[in-house]
Formats: sequence, structure tokens, C-alpha cells
Amino acid sequence: MSDRSQDFRDLLVACHDDPLLFCERILRSTPRLWQRKALEAIRARLQAGETRLEVLIRACHSAGKSWLVAVTVLWYLCTRPEARGSVLAPKWQTIEEVVFAEIRRLYAGSLLADLGVGRCLMTTFELAPAWFVSGAASDKPETLEGVHSPTAALRVIDEAKAVPADVFTVTQGSLASPESFDAWISTPNLRTGEFYQRDIHGGPRVLRIVVTADDLIRDGI
Repeated sequence: MSDRSQDFRDLLVACHDDPLLFCERILRSTPRLWQRKALEAIRARLQAGETRLEVLIRACHSAGKSWLVAVTVLWYLCTRPEARGSVLAPKWQTIEEVVFAEIRRLYAGSLLADLGVGRCLMTTFELAPAWFVSGAASDKPETLEGVHSPTAALRVIDEAKAVPADVFTVTQGSLASPESFDAWISTPNLRTGEFYQRDIHGGPRVLRIVVTADDLIRDGI
């Protein structure tokens, strides 16, 4: 093994519980202030010993939600061998043209791409045949079952307020792994549904991150 390969492996190990380090060192990307705080909050939970993270991000429009989705997806998959998961959204267009467009952009500028680690397709990021994350729209819930991992499971739901309840139900079983990361992200204009219930009644187990227009103004946006 070359020194460069070993250094890269060591860096991935250091990033296991540190998505901010992964973002800055491997993806070579600089987060906005609220995004940094979100990554730091995730890091704090992991370093406190949590292995099953439930995250809810309620953010205004144009906050950079899809960027955070892309960063967390790439970080979680790359730091956990044989991890598998799904990125869900109400519409296929959101998956392909928003979320995975951001994943592809971040990957193209990353150390991963420089070293030829992984393969980034239109709606799939793959590190090995049984080590991948793929996108799926929520219009056919019955097709979303069956993504399981022996090590670590990932479920990220963008615009979660508009995703039907049965989608949450049929994909819940995919989180039955020793580790799991389950993040729901949305703008907050509906007072019904699974996203609203987790936001209001999730309790201390849920890491809640709220981003307002004032937060963006303070960040110079």
C-alpha cells in the first residue's frame, strides 16, 4: 500500500464520527454557518456514543438543505464499510436534479474522485457492489423495501413534509442495522404528517436543527 493510500485510509478513520472533518478535508467544501453547526451537532452525538441517529432539519427556502444532504450521504457511506441506504424525496426530479446533482458536484471536486474511490452515477453512489446509496421517489412505496446492511444503514428524506406516511413505514425496516443514520429535511409549512410529528413530538432522541431567514442573513446570505 502506498503512503498516499494509507494516509487516505487514516483520514477516513478520523472522519468516522466527524462529518465536518470529512466535509472540509475530503470533500474540500466550506459549509455555511448553520451547516457547520449542524455537522458539529451530529459529531457531538456520535462522540457521545450514539449509534442510531435521528435528525430533523427544519429550514427555510434557499438555506442549502440539499448541500447538507449530499455531505451527510457521502460522509456516512464512505466511513462505514458495506453501508447501504436510500435518499428519498416526493418527486424523481428532486432526486436526480437537486440532491444527486449536489452529490455529483461535491464528489467531482473531492479527494475521493482524485483517488478514484467510488463511482458516482445519476442517482447512485457506489463504493462496491454491496456498498452503495441510491435515490428513490416516494410515489410507489411498495418498491422501496429491501435495502438492508449488515453494518450501517442510511435513510435521508428530502422535502420530508410532502412524503406519504406509508413511505416512512415501508423503509423503517432498512434501519435495522448495528448503526443507522436517519435524517429528515424540509421546509416547515405543513402541520400534519410524519415530518411534523417528529418535529413536535420527537423528544430528546431527535437532533432538531432549525434554520430561519434570520440565520441566513447573519451568515451574509
